[in-house]
Amino acid sequence: MRKRSTGLRVSWVKPDDLAALEAAIGPQTRMIWVETPTNPLLKLADLAAIGAIARRHKVISVADNTFASPVIHRPLELGF
Repeated sequence: MRKRSTGLRVSWVKPDDLAALEAAIGPQTRMIWVETPTNPLLKLADLAAIGAIARRHKVISVADNTFASPVIHRPLELGF
C-alpha cells in the first residue's frame, strides 16, 4: 500500500482486539480491512463482530480471505 503518495492514513489493530478497532475508528475512517486468517500467525478475526462494528460506524468492511478460501470461510455470510 502506498499510503504516502495517496495520502491514506492507516491504523494497525490486532484482529482479536475489538475494543482497539472501535477506538481506532474516527470521522475520516472509510474502510476496515481485515486479513483472516492472518499471515503469518494464522489468527482468525471475528468477522461477524467486525462487520457489526463497520455497519454501526457506516464504513466499508473488506476481508482478505486468501488463505481460507470461500470453501472454508465465507465472509459474505458474516456481514462483509
